[in-house]
Amino acid sequence: MTRLVLLSLAFAAGASGQTVQGVVTSNGDSVPLATVRVADTALGTAADAAGAYQLALPDAGTYTLRFSAGGYAPAEREVTASAGETVSLD
Repeated sequence: MTRLVLLSLAFAAGASGQTVQGVVTSNGDSVPLATVRVADTALGTAADAAGAYQLALPDAGTYTLRFSAGGYAPAEREVTASAGETVSLD
């Protein structure tokens, strides 16, 4: 199986909390319709046809994001969102 890689990840503070967004890739190619979930919660979303996703987070804090898609080994990435801060991970 091919491993999923997170190409870019950014947090943006908003009035209703934090947002995490990015593009799910594998070997430089986008992974369409990949699932992105916050570990140990019911929060999640699906990437679009270009592998892009956006997910609202309820509060500032540290989260483990889980990425999965058919035919790919799942991947995890820990991220920290601080109130009022924009964080970009490449």
